[in-house]
Amino acid sequence: MALDIKDLKPRIGTEIRCNKDELLSGEHAARLRELLEQRGVLVFPEIDLDDSEQVAFTRSLGKLAPEMQGQEIYKVTLDGGANARSAYLKGSMYWHIDGTMNDVPILASILSAKVLSTEGGQTEFCNTYAAYDDLDPKDQQAYEKLRVTHSAWNSLFYYEPEPPLEMLEQMMTIGDNELPLVWKHRSGRKSLVLGCTAYDVAGMDPKESARLLV
Repeated sequence: MALDIKDLKPRIGTEIRCNKDELLSGEHAARLRELLEQRGVLVFPEIDLDDSEQVAFTRSLGKLAPEMQGQEIYKVTLDGGANARSAYLKGSMYWHIDGTMNDVPILASILSAKVLSTEGGQTEFCNTYAAYDDLDPKDQQAYEKLRVTHSAWNSLFYYEPEPPLEMLEQMMTIGDNELPLVWKHRSGRKSLVLGCTAYDVAGMDPKESARLLV
């Protein structure tokens, strides 16, 4: 059965309708990876994956990258009863890229909505391939040489501008990680690695670093 493919926006987002069994079989894995790089976001309406099926689908696309504590499934919720580290997720309300604490940021995050918010809850996405492509060629050349330090603790200041010291120190234990500002993919395409975890351009004056990241 062929995939039913419908682009949602000119430069990002594609809706895909298909049979769940085919999706889990990996039959379309190569095509889905191709579409993911081209379109940035793939939406599978009403596919209704349970946790084990979501893990199986992830493995069909490539190597599964567990969460920091080894979880295959991670509950994205601000309910402290469902996730003891829910406060950490407040940073995800701002522009970010998942996996910036890894040496290689993850290929994709696979999300399933289990309980919808009665108010708000919309998730926005940005095509960072397009963001790179739209830069002036001189800026592209200059930015490819730059490396940026990322940390979870930097995102803390977005939602807690004056955090208690204990909270800051707890977030700092997650660590820092330096990544290229421009990521070069195996396909040859390039994209920007940016977001609220980015806080320092290596070797740059702090003001210039902040100006460039903003």
